[in-house]
Amino acid sequence: MKTRIDLILFSWVFTAAMNVAAAPVSTCDEAPASTLQQEACLAQRVRNAQARVDQMTRELRKRARRIDPIALYFIGQGEKKWQTYMELNCRSESYDAFGGSLMETLELKCQTRLLNQRASELERWKEKLTSFFRLCPLYKSESADQNEYRRALEEMTAALDKVGRYLDDSKIFDPGARATITRTFSDAQESWRTSRSQECMARYLLFCKNERLRPEARDAWLRRCESTAIRNHARELRMRVQSLNDAFDMSDVYEAVGAEPVAH
Repeated sequence: MKTRIDLILFSWVFTAAMNVAAAPVSTCDEAPASTLQQEACLAQRVRNAQARVDQMTRELRKRARRIDPIALYFIGQGEKKWQTYMELNCRSESYDAFGGSLMETLELKCQTRLLNQRASELERWKEKLTSFFRLCPLYKSESADQNEYRRALEEMTAALDKVGRYLDDSKIFDPGARATITRTFSDAQESWRTSRSQECMARYLLFCKNERLRPEARDAWLRRCESTAIRNHARELRMRVQSLNDAFDMSDVYEAVGAEPVAH
């Protein structure tokens, strides 16, 4: 009798184990079953992207050390400021969910996007350092790029003020939401500018030091380097402005949080 019971129990345990093994396991490649699962997958992608950035930074520093050790300081300072920019900018982008449950999802997606872009940028920089013909890049005049960036910043600030005004009026956050959003975005941009300034100096040391440029020519080169980065950054700002404007034109956004649209 005991032997029969043992066989039955073994059969149940074996069947249960087979069912567990046969059950489909959700992965990040599949559609997440819940918001928590989606956030867990996104968090893993952020860790993977950060690891790639760290690897590219180590390789870049290794190659730069052979050319000009002083450039290592500027690379390190630039990377530190870029990381601050990424964190603050993505926190700012999370407010684009208008206080909804997707705030953390937006922040993680933003971090994944920026980290992947950063890794690709560092890889291109590293490859140029390995080129036999390591040429000093040429840039166009900076005035037009500075004006473009200024206009993009104004558009972005206006769009963020619209988000803050909506959050204030809909009582989703504290009354200081608008100031918090604007300050976070402003601090992110300041970190970005400092990052680019440091990295342009590193690029100059690595690519152009042997050109023996006069001080005024060197300063002009650095301004043009920063200006080119500014022009590219302005494009990304305008893309976010467009997404915010599109969101405000969707009536279901307001219905989802039970508030009236803010006049804009």
